[in-house]
Amino acid sequence: MAEYDAAATQQPLAVAVYLVRDLMFLARKTERPELETKARQHATQLLHDADWTDQTVWVDNRNHVRSIFAWTASVSTDDEVHERIAEALASQPALLEPIIIGVSAQSEQYDLDGGVSVDVHIKELPPWFPVSAVAAEIRRRYPICRRSAETTATRTQTRLSALLARSSTSMSTPL
Repeated sequence: MAEYDAAATQQPLAVAVYLVRDLMFLARKTERPELETKARQHATQLLHDADWTDQTVWVDNRNHVRSIFAWTASVSTDDEVHERIAEALASQPALLEPIIIGVSAQSEQYDLDGGVSVDVHIKELPPWFPVSAVAAEIRRRYPICRRSAETTATRTQTRLSALLARSSTSMSTPL
């Protein structure tokens, strides 16, 4: 079990989760179901114990938020992940941009002259994403986005993409 403890202390959180999860897959491959169960429980506990109201957790793990929440939803439920994110946003509205960046996809394009452009986008929202809570915070923070009957997923996704474009340049650490 020392492997799990050592893996679980790695930072950022995503590294610890991936290491413990890989130990779970290794246990499955070597047909050790008791170790597989312990590793799954350990990885799930890491995510459960994380303080998702802390902006540092979102920023440090921003390139992995979507995948670790997707995995969490796969071993628990979409509703559990939805509630965790919605509660974090409700208690810390400043998490709006890190949450949106965390569920975004990012790609880099290198120009022949040595320039780099970063594309940050959201093509599809995962089923566990709290669209209503995020849309409400966007409308609260950016009143220009308030329009009657503009709560469809397509319009919300457009707002998220626009906010994402604005906020990706304001993150405290580089992408």
